[in-house]
Amino acid sequence: MNERSILLAQIGTLLQQLQSAQESLGAKQIDAGLRDSAKYRFANLISQLRNDLQLAKEDVDSVPDDFDLSAYWQKLTVQKGKCTELFKECLNFLGGAMLRNIDRIDQLCRIADALSFELSKLAGIEWNRSTILAEGNFFTESTGVIRLTFPDYSLWNLPVAVHELGHWAGPQINKPDGSVPFRDKLQQMTLAYPQAAEAEMERSFWREEFSDVFATYALGPAYVCSCLVAVFSPVDSFACKDGKRHPAHAKRAYLMLEMLKAMSVANHNQYDKIAAYLSDLWERNLKAAGRVRCLDQALLSQLDNRLSELYSILVLASSVEYKAWTRASELAEGLKGNQSVAQLVKPGDRIADVLNAIWLWRITQSNVDDIQLHSIDAKAIAMCRNIMGGKPRQERRSGTDRRSQVRRPEGS
Repeated sequence: MNERSILLAQIGTLLQQLQSAQESLGAKQIDAGLRDSAKYRFANLISQLRNDLQLAKEDVDSVPDDFDLSAYWQKLTVQKGKCTELFKECLNFLGGAMLRNIDRIDQLCRIADALSFELSKLAGIEWNRSTILAEGNFFTESTGVIRLTFPDYSLWNLPVAVHELGHWAGPQINKPDGSVPFRDKLQQMTLAYPQAAEAEMERSFWREEFSDVFATYALGPAYVCSCLVAVFSPVDSFACKDGKRHPAHAKRAYLMLEMLKAMSVANHNQYDKIAAYLSDLWERNLKAAGRVRCLDQALLSQLDNRLSELYSILVLASSVEYKAWTRASELAEGLKGNQSVAQLVKPGDRIADVLNAIWLWRITQSNVDDIQLHSIDAKAIAMCRNIMGGKPRQERRSGTDRRSQVRRPEGS
């Protein structure tokens, strides 16, 4: 055995691993819809890596035994890294897909799928992927898979799925001339910051901030409620201080609340009350944790400018804006009156209406115990299933591009 045969052996091992990964993604234990999604999203990635490795194998086969192989080893190191990331992604997908064999998890993921598909279609950028549970909320650009936190099986944190959808939506929204302002902004940041680490941090912040305002725009108060009540802690290290990839909670809360206020101005002030309530709730929460004045006036001015930039992209997908707060309020009153699912749900109701209704119900209760939360969650899941009816897991017909220009709300 010589040096070349060792290199060829390692290339062969990677090729076999790619084949094994592809076979695993087609396992019969996985829901047929998820198998289709995996085939659609992973096939190109696997095929590209396989082709690169096959070409490398043919090149190494063709050189003499005493040929300098250092360049081939360097290429193999790069390809190994890509394969490692792909295999990690495959494993995460398989674990989440297998979890969907548990009925309650599958119900939650199907509702998230339906919500994401509906909102993406309204935005004119259909998302035909899938949702699974994993160790945390995140979106993978390479596969388009949305992950929700395991083991949260409730609807209370489901609005976060729309934040993850925002990561998909931003780079897809374009202007009539074909330009993509989201990607243009990322490119500007790359050029504006000479240090690669600083540029990457700014790009990460832009992605997260866009996803926050997208989720607020598309889902209304439900997303803001979910973040401020169930996700953001006023005592953790990121409450007032930026992380490496996420802006401080205080910055994110400000952008969401200002987005909600701007939406209210454009929609007969319908969000004024809840925006004021949530702003006060967040400030009182920070104060109770000993944190005051997280954001000075200079930062607030910067955030106002950032919101203006973000909003200029959102209006290109204006049909996704949530405007059914009146209906959500009616549903919340029905929940307070303990009406049945059949009494509550009407034709034309959307999953977004249910999420807003349960959060409005929750924040207007003086005291809520776990039994009540579970009861409302179960009823809301039944309402969502009723709304989804007999629709397949993911509709795949082409949606009409509903993008249109709208007047920008004052104060945004």
